[in-house]
Amino acid sequence: MNFSELKRLLKELKSVAPCRECGHIFEDTEINVVGTLHDQGFFVGHCPVCQHDLLINVHVQARRPAHRSISKRGPSNSPSLKPITQNEILDLCNFLKDFNGDFSSLFSKQ
Repeated sequence: MNFSELKRLLKELKSVAPCRECGHIFEDTEINVVGTLHDQGFFVGHCPVCQHDLLINVHVQARRPAHRSISKRGPSNSPSLKPITQNEILDLCNFLKDFNGDFSSLFSKQ
């Protein structure tokens, strides 16, 4: 993903991904790019109103025109995906409380 694609994607994210807790519409400075890899992007939106964070994963399909909008779709009905459990969410929350953002260190531990 190049810079212009990221800018266009951030603009669309702001319109389709408000804060899930209070509905705040994110500003550019409130969405951080965690990373991109091939056709995926990972973003974190921090809400200054209610202090909640929103983790956003975007998959861009190459066959679609670049100007096409991101749609607001519900959960996928794919039979190969298992639902996320409460324990998995709690594990992620506990991990994120102490995570300092150092991905290099995190992945070098493997």
